Formats: sequence, structure tokens, C-alpha cells
Amino acid sequence: SKVVDLAADTDNQDMITSPDDGVSRIFVYGLMLTSAAAATLLLLDEDNTALTGTMPIGANGGLVWPISQNPEAPWLVLDADQDLDAKTVGSGGTMDGVIIYAIR
Repeated sequence: SKVVDLAADTDNQDMITSPDDGVSRIFVYGLMLTSAAAATLLLLDEDNTALTGTMPIGANGGLVWPISQNPEAPWLVLDADQDLDAKTVGSGGTMDGVIIYAIR
């Protein structure tokens, strides 16, 4: 797991870095975020390919992807050598939380 601390109104925020070995992939198994102000979140790979749609989060709201109990059914799987990035939109929308993942 890793702590998530995303700045407001910022593109290409690195959430998880891939080891760049040509084979390792990031598997996201759970996510929990809260936002102090209304904002939106978009998850992307390092080539700016969207992995989710734009997800609105209300002021003092949050987002939860429950932890997948099945290692073969993660929420997201990135291609080899791709970092997981985030884009936030919202003037006060810093987001904090935790992401549960594996690299294999």
C-alpha cells in the first residue's frame, strides 16, 4: 500500500512508479480518497491514456474502491513499464488517502 497525497489542479501526479524492467505491471486492488473541497479525479498511465473516466468528488466527500479479494480481479491493470498518474481539477481539491496495489 502507499499513501496518496494529491495536489489541487495538477496534471501528471505520480501515484505509483513502475520499475521499467520491460515486464512488470501495476495491479490496483483498492483505493480510498477524501477531498476537502469539490474536485474531480482522473487516473491515467504515464502516456496520458485515461484509465478511468473523470470522477467527481464532493466537498468533504470521498471515493472508495473496496479491496478486491481476488488477485485475478484487480480494479486496474497497467501495461508493462507504465506509471499510474493522476489529474485533479478543483481549486481546493487536494486529495488524501491510500492505494492498495501490487507490482508483478
